[in-house]
Amino acid sequence: MKYGGKGYILVDLKRAFLSWRLPAGVLGVWCVMEFASFETKQWQMSVLNSYALVVYSMPFLLTYIFTTFLFGQCFCEDQKFHYIRLMVLRGNLKRYVRSKCAVIVVSAMITMALGTMLYVTVLKFRYPWVNTAEETYGKLVSSGSFGSVLVRGYYPAYFFLCGIQYGILAGILALAASLLSLFYTDRLFVLSAPLVVWYFVEYYAGAVFHDERWDITCIFDVQNNLWGNDVISFFYACLTGVVLCTVLGVVIYCVIKRQIV
Repeated sequence: MKYGGKGYILVDLKRAFLSWRLPAGVLGVWCVMEFASFETKQWQMSVLNSYALVVYSMPFLLTYIFTTFLFGQCFCEDQKFHYIRLMVLRGNLKRYVRSKCAVIVVSAMITMALGTMLYVTVLKFRYPWVNTAEETYGKLVSSGSFGSVLVRGYYPAYFFLCGIQYGILAGILALAASLLSLFYTDRLFVLSAPLVVWYFVEYYAGAVFHDERWDITCIFDVQNNLWGNDVISFFYACLTGVVLCTVLGVVIYCVIKRQIV
């Protein structure tokens, strides 16, 4: 049976989303955020304030393990069971890699967005969405991403968009982990790779890029509105994600091509 582009995508989407890993990944993101909330309980006066504190905490980085867990191990698994050659023979390498990369990124985004929505929904039973007297609210409205959404009172939409923006970063890190898995196929290594990659990015980005608009740690930070416009700043984050994922996809293609030749 020969695979076309749609064939690869359908197989990968079923493999990623018709799996116990999706609810496990979403629950994992939620559990990490709940755990991160323990150390900030004394400052929890609203869902917005709690969320803002959580995403800036160290434990929040662990969410990238669960966003990678859903499909970031696909190359590692295909290598282990010798599926890569079989799948490439049924279609072609470019379509195979393109499909895998797309589903890795989309699955990471969806896992982060759903995990975020689960966290804020549960938190809403204890706190109001926002407290306009909080300093956090004023800061996010004036200089954060999606401030206009907050002002209009579309709070679920605000948190969903934040989840998507962090999800784009999660997709990039999951794709970077997938690239590293081509060299070392240990699953625990693949799951921990996003944290290692992010550490190096965060450590060196500030020294290399002196303009926030080129600094990946600022581009996806929902507390920054780099262009002073919600739509443009979000589009810029999406465009940055597309460019970085394309570069990583090309490198993945080149590595696999060399390995199977």
